[in-house]
Amino acid sequence: MEPVHASRPSRRSPAPWQLGAVRRSGPTPFHGRSDETRFHAALYIGRRDTPDVVFLRDEGGVFEATLEEIWKFLGSGAPHSDAHHHREVRREILSENSGTYSWVQEFGGLSVRFTMRWVAFVPIGLAYEVLEGPFAGSRFFLYYTPNGVRTGVTVVGEFTSTSIPPAQLEAAVDRFFSDEFEQDRAALRGRTRQS
Repeated sequence: MEPVHASRPSRRSPAPWQLGAVRRSGPTPFHGRSDETRFHAALYIGRRDTPDVVFLRDEGGVFEATLEEIWKFLGSGAPHSDAHHHREVRREILSENSGTYSWVQEFGGLSVRFTMRWVAFVPIGLAYEVLEGPFAGSRFFLYYTPNGVRTGVTVVGEFTSTSIPPAQLEAAVDRFFSDEFEQDRAALRGRTRQS
């Protein structure tokens, strides 16, 4: 992954993705609306202040599967969870295209619970907000670029951690997504052979 900046810009110099965003104290225009509405809005309004945030982009990953095959796999439930060796899986559907996903997996030599809120923008990609785990407070978007029987995958987002030192955060995020990508790629390869 390539860091775009090593730490959060000050309030006086908003990051490029925050231009036009308005920081407010007190109620926002989304105050009192559903969590899902606030989540969608948060993707555009900007983030709360956090001490160390790294903006990362990882592009160039390719799945040997069509976009349709990828979306079927992502919606397969247990086969997708099993590909990642997730345990104690909990899923909650909030609407047709959003929900929360929680699981336990090995991370840094420990069993760790992750919880993420997701919103699917089929067929473009998925937005995630990490609610629990080593990257709690992080937000990222995973998007797909179809190319015939192959599909490119890109991850872009802001990552933070209260348990990983800032100097090690980029490597930890890269390791996490590299493992997830390789597990997805192996599972997709197995699924396309069965077809």
